[in-house]
Amino acid sequence: DANKRIGVAEEQVRVLEGQEAVWKREVASLRSIVKTFDELPLPGKASGEASNATVRMVQASLDAANEELKVVKEGQANLQKELDEALNAKTELLTKHNTVLEKFAKLKEAVYAERAKAEKAEARA
Repeated sequence: DANKRIGVAEEQVRVLEGQEAVWKREVASLRSIVKTFDELPLPGKASGEASNATVRMVQASLDAANEELKVVKEGQANLQKELDEALNAKTELLTKHNTVLEKFAKLKEAVYAERAKAEKAEARA
């Protein structure tokens, strides 16, 4: 069950990393568009209000993309934390499992030793 959770968490991390890469490219593209738009020689600069509205719209879009990127990074951090916790839990369970196996082996040896003693005592009698 722990391995399954780890696999799911790793898959979610990969998906979020992919989304993050896409959004980074989108942000870079939007910045490029804004830069290109700012560099265009527009006829009749009197239409400054229209261009300011466009710039504000593009800036709002850019801010939204940055906000989405932030949310994805937070989600990725949370998933990484869950993955680390699951790995730690798995390590603890493996340690306990090995301890139980060692104790079982010791008990098994003790039982065989007692059985051998009993057989020797029977043979003498």
